[in-house]
Amino acid sequence: MIPARFTAVRVLSVALATLLLINLPLPGWLQALSLLLLWGLSFWPLSRADGLLFVAVNVFYSLGDMDAVARGLFHFQRPDLMGLPYWEFGMWGFFVLLLHRMRRPDSTRSNLSIRPFLLIALMPLAFQLTDPWQLTLALYALLGLMLGLDHRRGVLISVGAMIAGATVLEYTCVRTGVWSYPPNYVGGVAYWYAALFGATGYLYETGLRALHHRLALRWT
Repeated sequence: MIPARFTAVRVLSVALATLLLINLPLPGWLQALSLLLLWGLSFWPLSRADGLLFVAVNVFYSLGDMDAVARGLFHFQRPDLMGLPYWEFGMWGFFVLLLHRMRRPDSTRSNLSIRPFLLIALMPLAFQLTDPWQLTLALYALLGLMLGLDHRRGVLISVGAMIAGATVLEYTCVRTGVWSYPPNYVGGVAYWYAALFGATGYLYETGLRALHHRLALRWT
């Protein structure tokens, strides 16, 4: 069964409920369990392709998060494991799965290319830069390269949706103290956040969306 495309109201409801839960003063394990329950109910029915998308994205981005935290690029107020709260190990998969429910796969976009995966592999290299301005320029240069290579309407929608959601998330959670960045950013939020989330939207639209479609067809 293919789930219906999420309406704007449903997207906002799931996103706001998630934002509320990560801001509640609960033990990390309880926050993580509550989020998994919320997401499972919200995204139901879940396919094997959904599960693989969720797990693979979380593994890739959690490794990046742990490296960034270890090098002081940002830190969480209440970490549980390897510098991260338990719920953070599922957040990036949630972002991408929510975007997937907004966009949905279709047969006209089933061409699978290795290029977006090679481009996103450059992102961990950029995060090895310790100077905040160099890191910011490198990430926006990478996003600019991505959009220069593919700037179809669907790509711009996914990139824009990720950046819009990230803006609310970042400024809210920095203000409430869920996480923080070094004190050299005006407004408290790292300037590179939009490039990071925008690149993730690009990866979904140009790579993960088609991959999910292929897997869903194979496992049907």
